[in-house]
Amino acid sequence: MSHNKANILIVDDLPQNLKLLSELMKGSNYYVRPVTSGKLALLASQAIPPDLILLDINMPIMDGFETCAKLKSIDKTKNIPIIFLSANTEPDAIVKGFELGAVDYITKPFNATEVLIRVKTHLDLKLSKETIIKQNHAQQELLHVLCHDLMNSVGAAQAMMEIKKMDEGFSDEDEMMSLAINNAVDVIGIVHQLRKIDEDKMEMVLNLSNLKELVGETLIILHAKIQQKNIEIIVEIDEEEIVLVENVSFINSILNNLLTNAIKFSFPDSKIIISAKKIEDIVHLSFKDFGVGMPESLQADVFKVEKATTREGTNGELGTGFGMPLVKKFILAYGGKIEIISHEKTEENEEHGTEIKLELKTTFPAT
Repeated sequence: MSHNKANILIVDDLPQNLKLLSELMKGSNYYVRPVTSGKLALLASQAIPPDLILLDINMPIMDGFETCAKLKSIDKTKNIPIIFLSANTEPDAIVKGFELGAVDYITKPFNATEVLIRVKTHLDLKLSKETIIKQNHAQQELLHVLCHDLMNSVGAAQAMMEIKKMDEGFSDEDEMMSLAINNAVDVIGIVHQLRKIDEDKMEMVLNLSNLKELVGETLIILHAKIQQKNIEIIVEIDEEEIVLVENVSFINSILNNLLTNAIKFSFPDSKIIISAKKIEDIVHLSFKDFGVGMPESLQADVFKVEKATTREGTNGELGTGFGMPLVKKFILAYGGKIEIISHEKTEENEEHGTEIKLELKTTFPAT
């Protein structure tokens, strides 16, 4: 949408006001449609949705508030930015306008420059929002294609491993390879779940699962990384501890990411403590390392996808920076919480390292 060709609908029952506003908008090279009533505004908006509406409040039969409410109740017009124009400066009127969904409220008599600036501002915001939506749709489509193609390749490898298992049997290396392939298939499935969650098309299906067993599976997957740095893993979790999670995403996206990060930023020959404590119906799960820690500036952005944070590990390990936003997304989908406490290693600071704290439910919500 070019601002020079933006479509502005002006609604006012007084011809002199329509003329003044129309000339003002046309002077900035906007395309203008003036109408004299709320009913005509609804018809005009349905026929050709404008980019923005300048709406007077004090009109007979259907005032601006009622017109705005009806516009916001219709799918075709609900996202059109509406700026109220009114001589009413009472706070209650202004608040009501915003509560109905208006983006701005300009009091009469208005300043022409102010009106033009506010119109341009809200057109800019509308354009930015539309651009973001288009980019998100494009990314979702790309993700769908990539997952489809990956599933074809990984699925073929999975089938070959199954044939080998039946014909020749598995060595220890084959078992590890099969586990890695099966995990890859599961992760692709998780990506599909995430897309649906983002689009509000599904809810995560949760199960009550044994926490120590889930952590044990993660330790098997990451065994080689742990050995490479000779890191001691201390697990302090009760044998019977139960948590409400979705197993595949909890192992592959949460536990794997958190433990991989702990290994990555730990020093060789150090230790990582994985502990859990139940308080009432919440399990508090902790991953604590004694590595390099992270600066406060990094902690503020670690969960933001748009500010993907990545650093080299203590042995030069690399990462994408998207692991922690993914972890938080799943934790929230479980109805849980996540917190980071970290102290950067400096010459003055002997107590360094990072602790990730999770809060996980142990019962299904009451229905």
